[in-house]
Amino acid sequence: MSSLPNSQNVTRVTLPNGIVILVYEKFDAQSVVISGSLRAGSIFETPEQNGLASLTASALTRGGLKRDFNAINEALEARGSTFEVRR
Repeated sequence: MSSLPNSQNVTRVTLPNGIVILVYEKFDAQSVVISGSLRAGSIFETPEQNGLASLTASALTRGGLKRDFNAINEALEARGSTFEVRR
């Protein structure tokens, strides 16, 4: 049985552009999980940008001109993907 991810079995690499990659290999699993996050949100807004992060998050979870939320969600799920906005 493999151990849980911890500082001893997770490899950390920082790319030249500043992106941090964390790798945890689990050879008994027949899948690949890729997760990402952005340093974004209201905590990074200037006073002039107040509310922009909230507006963006709401728009991303409602859909756009060509696809509503259900269409976006179905397209992602068909590829085994998910999209999440955390507030």
